[in-house]
Amino acid sequence: MILNSRTPVKLTPRADFKPEQFRKTIFSHGLNVQWQQASECPCSQDSSDYGFTTSAIASSSGALNKNRSDCPACKGRGYLYHSSQTIKAVVTGARKQDDRFSQNVGGSEYSDGSIGLTLLPEHLPAFGDKFTLLQSAIVFRETLVKSAGNTDKTRYPIVSREHDLTGGKISFGVRYLIPANDQNIVDPSANLVEGTDYTIDNGVINWINPINEGLRFSIEYYAHPVYIVTNHPHVIRDSMRAFKAPAPYHIELPVYAECKLEFFGGDDD
Repeated sequence: MILNSRTPVKLTPRADFKPEQFRKTIFSHGLNVQWQQASECPCSQDSSDYGFTTSAIASSSGALNKNRSDCPACKGRGYLYHSSQTIKAVVTGARKQDDRFSQNVGGSEYSDGSIGLTLLPEHLPAFGDKFTLLQSAIVFRETLVKSAGNTDKTRYPIVSREHDLTGGKISFGVRYLIPANDQNIVDPSANLVEGTDYTIDNGVINWINPINEGLRFSIEYYAHPVYIVTNHPHVIRDSMRAFKAPAPYHIELPVYAECKLEFFGGDDD
């Protein structure tokens, strides 16, 4: 049965969205964001095949697949990041939920820091896409083991941040770095100083007075926050527009996605 809807005799006045004006707003007030798209790695296979050690991932097609834990491309995640580019995005609702003492976090330092991203229609995000805020910084801390070389790499590249202080403006990337000795005993006064004991070159620690190989050291530094798309409730945002046109025509509206900090399960590339 064909059910034809009745067309109203007269339509009510309409207010049309101005996509070009919103595009100008994003370029004027948006932040520079590095966008890396996530795609499923072809190393995965059907979950019924247990030919190698795997972890399960849910495909967007609904199938439960297994990905290789030793895959050199996806590093066991099941997803590849590609097509890295810098775009403009409006960041809204930046917040951090600090549950460091919650049993649900397993004693972790961090929980679900999250943001909202408003993007232009051509930057339609997918679940798992990665966004790095290139003009923002957070404090990240971790404990590393001194390598055999003269450089050491942190999980995220260290970025320099300018501080407008009483004595003038200064810039640095590391707030605190302290090593332990070979018995894992720490001298609180043995903290090392950026510019004296090491420098930061292209986000990497370059030792001037290196500590011994194999010693553990803790570091607190500035890094660009990295977020993963966990929900995209407003990616289907299309409308009809009739502004200065003889008939309504289809337009694509800016989209919105929700992201969480990539502190868990991320790679080191």
